[in-house]
Amino acid sequence: MTPEAAEQGKARVEEVFRAEYGRAVATLIRSLGDIGLAEEAVQDAFVTALRRWPGAGIPPNPGGWIVTTARNRALDRLRRERTRDQRQVAATRLLEQEQTADPSAKLAWAKVKFADISGIFDGWPNCV
Repeated sequence: MTPEAAEQGKARVEEVFRAEYGRAVATLIRSLGDIGLAEEAVQDAFVTALRRWPGAGIPPNPGGWIVTTARNRALDRLRRERTRDQRQVAATRLLEQEQTADPSAKLAWAKVKFADISGIFDGWPNCV
């Protein structure tokens, strides 16, 4: 892609931003009920557009593309947040198990892991 084409693509994204940002945020606020999440998702969608559109071209309905991309980003974030507590509990449990484990068991596990990877270095030239 030539620098001129990249600049034209960037200028077109800016035009779409000015025309569609408010509408996209309002659409997401209605469906999500969270102003902050809607604004962040639309901003992320425009960042994605800046990366993709100059090379791939502007989609036929750029406003719809922005809203769809932003909605998907927002839903992904909501799913991650919903499972965050479960992941936190699981991580805490693992940490507690590791802290209470027998030190000799940890050493035995480390020896097994080292034996698994030690063959990787066979045949490498000595660089020392």
